[in-house]
Amino acid sequence: MKRIWKFIVITAVALSISPAAWAFQNEPDAFNGVKWGVHYDSVRNMFRPARRPNRNGKYYYERNLHSPRWAGIEADVITYMFNADGRFEEAEGRVSSHRDSFDNAVARGVRKWGSPVYGKSGRGHRKVSWFGRDVNIVFVDERPTWRFICTWTGRDSWEGRRPSPDHGGRPHPEVEYRQELRRLDGYGGVSWGDRYYAFGGEFTKPRPKRGSDVYVRRNGTTSFGNARADEVYYTFTSQGLRSVELVFGRRMDYRRVYDACRSLWGAENMSARDLRGTRGARAGWTKRDGSAVLYWDNRTKSATVVLYSNN
Repeated sequence: MKRIWKFIVITAVALSISPAAWAFQNEPDAFNGVKWGVHYDSVRNMFRPARRPNRNGKYYYERNLHSPRWAGIEADVITYMFNADGRFEEAEGRVSSHRDSFDNAVARGVRKWGSPVYGKSGRGHRKVSWFGRDVNIVFVDERPTWRFICTWTGRDSWEGRRPSPDHGGRPHPEVEYRQELRRLDGYGGVSWGDRYYAFGGEFTKPRPKRGSDVYVRRNGTTSFGNARADEVYYTFTSQGLRSVELVFGRRMDYRRVYDACRSLWGAENMSARDLRGTRGARAGWTKRDGSAVLYWDNRTKSATVVLYSNN
């Protein structure tokens, strides 16, 4: 099992704004005519199993007798994801650059949905995002191909804060939804591989200093599913963000933190063998891009969750 970084933490304060400010213009209530949240049983005749394998309670399908096109984008393939409850939750399209260029699609998106949030993916690719009240739209440039992901977040409560669209004249990617945390692809709008200096001085060294690679974030979110951490540390190395540690005080007992983990990632899928030898480790979850381990300290009666990159 890869090394897990653990550090002592300091307090970060979470901010929030009114939900009315989250929606972007023309936020879609459906994808290609398929309503968000619709149950698979009511639309099963429209779909066939996708070539993409099902995993972790996600079931993928493609449309019958329907060209892979959306919002004026000619895709190579579009997959529709229904969750373990049978509800339509996400659609993803892959596009060859010779079919439709990333920049042209972004320009059309700006005209249709307004100003986006610019950033980079965990692998350093350009990422452009629109975050709405109930739907997120993300474009990721993975040359020579690129992809778009539309995710329904209406089933979940807001889990972070949306920064000012201007943010001092510089677009900023710090937005967190429960859907992002479910994928274990970073935390609080910072993806694995992101560099701390790309956030304009928001990350600083804690006082007292706790390791050369450990940072805290000014006004950073502390949300964690249906729970909230007291303190958060981010570890950046030469490879960018590698791990995040969330510490919960005495007011959050083990069962409550464990239940929050289960609500995000389902049943534990990290073996006891993987956890053996890691002091205080009680439960673990792993996905394609990242993993999470829940620790319990009997002395302080406090829980800690460490998120870390698998790459």
